[in-house]
Amino acid sequence: MTLSRSTTASDATAAVDQRPPGRRAAVVTGAALLLMALVAIPANLVVQSALTGEAPAVAQALTAQEAALRLGVLGLLTVAVLDVVVAWGLGRVLATPAPGLATLVVTLRLVYVAVFVVAIALLLVAVETASSSTGDAPAAVLAASAFSACWRLGLVVFATHLAVLAAAFVGAPQLPTWLGLLLGLGATAYAVDGVVRTALGADAALATGLVPVVSACAAVGELVLAGWLLTRGGRR
Repeated sequence: MTLSRSTTASDATAAVDQRPPGRRAAVVTGAALLLMALVAIPANLVVQSALTGEAPAVAQALTAQEAALRLGVLGLLTVAVLDVVVAWGLGRVLATPAPGLATLVVTLRLVYVAVFVVAIALLLVAVETASSSTGDAPAAVLAASAFSACWRLGLVVFATHLAVLAAAFVGAPQLPTWLGLLLGLGATAYAVDGVVRTALGADAALATGLVPVVSACAAVGELVLAGWLLTRGGRR
């Protein structure tokens, strides 16, 4: 009886260990994407609400909302760390069905993370400058503007990452084409938003009108990708 139980336990452990590495990576990646959504939404709301408006309003918000903005910085840093996990996981998931694009997907996501971290550092500089004893409002607003510009450029890199990821899904027979098309829609939305904001300015009417469209495309694409990774991703 003891030998039978031992054999059964060993067989169960072996079955778990024999799960495809891509499947384990898919589950981790899907969970990371869901956690990113939970953290990113409130952090983005705090940051964007404080940095919207003319320079005097932004300077006042940087001082009045210091505590909330510091929490926003921590939230964005958490998202950046989770993005690294997602980059690793996508590389593992795509290694077999789309080996030619897997490395490029990972590289572009990590480049985006690097730009994103620089933007977060600029936001922290803005908060620190506004809350310092000297209270240099013009310098704080300048750092906040640099944060927004850096983030916009980062989102263009992210759009490129999504486009390559979409191409991997569309081109690999083992991956769902419909998900690739959905990711491609998100990439297009990010790219158009980044180009419009860079060309016309972040406060332009067209740029402002694109915000809900980009947010919807991003949310749907990321959440559907997370759901697929958790349920089907990495299976042989």
